[in-house]
This record gives sequence, C-alpha cells and structure tokens, in this order.
Amino acid sequence: MDGQAEPGEVVWASVPSDPPRERSLLIIGREHHDLLALLISPAKEHAHSPDWLDIGSGEWESSGEPCWVRVDKTLVVAETDVHRRGASIPLRRFERVAHRLREDYGWA
Repeated sequence: MDGQAEPGEVVWASVPSDPPRERSLLIIGREHHDLLALLISPAKEHAHSPDWLDIGSGEWESSGEPCWVRVDKTLVVAETDVHRRGASIPLRRFERVAHRLREDYGWA
C-alpha cells in the first residue's frame, strides 16, 4: 500500500442513515482526493436483490456473516473521512464486482 486507499480495499466511513453510523465500503476508484465506493451490508434480504452482489465473508464484517455490495449506487467519500484497517477484498471477488459494473453500468 502506498498510503492512499486503492480499488479493492475496504474502508469504514460515516454514511447518511438513520441513525448515522460507520459502515464498511468497497473502494472501486478515485477522483483526485475523493474515493468512489460501494456500500457493504450483511443484511440477508439483499441476497435476492438485483442491486446487490454477493461478496461473501471477510474482515469487513466482524460477525463472519456473508455480505453483499450495492452496485447500483456509488458513494463519493473524501479520503480524509475514511478509516483504514488494512482490509481488502480478494482479487477474484473484486473482479466480479468490476465485471458487474462494466456490464450493467458501462464502467470502463
């Protein structure tokens, strides 16, 4: 790691919710000092939603439960607002996320 958050890394940041709380996010890119990220959730109801992609379990969920990443909504977060804990998604799983973004949303 070079000091900057990179695609495939999992970070934590406060996101708008009720109540506001810190959530895990998958970094998928950057625009200058802002990070492009997808929300990670362990909520089982996402299993059958076309807007969520299964990424399995990992360091991003302390319970060890499987998680999903929301692919239909990209969050823009200032790099200074994230907490890094050295977690990243395995390369094959990240490639599945990237493939889905390219196929369904025209990402390059």
